[in-house]
Amino acid sequence: MIRKYKLLFLFFILLLLITGFFTFYLNIINKDENSKEHPKADQSLSNNVISENITSGNSITDETLSISANTDDVFEASSNTVSKITYPYTDNQRFYYQEHFYIEPLNEATIKRIQGLSYKDDCTVPFKELRYLSLYYVTNDQKVKTGELICNQAIAEDLIEIFYELYQNNYPIEQISLIDKYQADDDLSCIANNTSCFNFRKIANSDTLSNHAFGLAVDINPLYNPYVSTSNGVMTASLSESLPYIDRAIDFPYKIEKDDLCYQLFLEHGFTWGGDWKNSKDYQHFEKKVRN
Repeated sequence: MIRKYKLLFLFFILLLLITGFFTFYLNIINKDENSKEHPKADQSLSNNVISENITSGNSITDETLSISANTDDVFEASSNTVSKITYPYTDNQRFYYQEHFYIEPLNEATIKRIQGLSYKDDCTVPFKELRYLSLYYVTNDQKVKTGELICNQAIAEDLIEIFYELYQNNYPIEQISLIDKYQADDDLSCIANNTSCFNFRKIANSDTLSNHAFGLAVDINPLYNPYVSTSNGVMTASLSESLPYIDRAIDFPYKIEKDDLCYQLFLEHGFTWGGDWKNSKDYQHFEKKVRN
């Protein structure tokens, strides 16, 4: 009797093992068939998504790609449709020459900053003829900073190209700020060695408007490149702080001279240098004559 029960128990165990084996086998087959079908469905979905974006002119974003299958076709399509910035380009009224280098008309905030300072009450230059420049520059200790200039629209592209090349070549400039930071006082700006352009003012000791008044002249590192005049054979600088830099034979930082990159770039763009003047010398000064 006991032997009979043992046989029944073994038969029951054997039946369970056979049932489990067939269940396991069927699961493997179903899983294999599903794995063959899902990639095609995912790829079809991703291709539809990309096709719709291409047709509508939209860029393929990371969010779009997150619902796509990770296939070579998908990534090849996405790499061809994701837009890349190509310089130069214009966005509304702002002209981007290169990254971090742009030109735009004066906006209300900028006009408010300069009115009564560099843009004096009797200024005869219309706002529409001036341009605001934002750019990068490198200091003598290799720090990268953001600078800003206001100039005449006629030389705006010249300046953005020149300062981009100076930046690319790590040409040292101590500071590039609107002269309004110094209450539009040319002497204070020079003492701070500030590079600037537009300032509606007259030539020193004269009733003649300076080319700075029209935004057609730029002073580069003015403390180290002073205005120098000669009287009775004695040279003197317009500012006492610049006296150590009258002798152009000695070496010192920020000095502009012939064959200097700054000199070369400005002359290539049609500017003249105050250091080439016959009588007095204005080593900081570059200006450009523009036809009306």
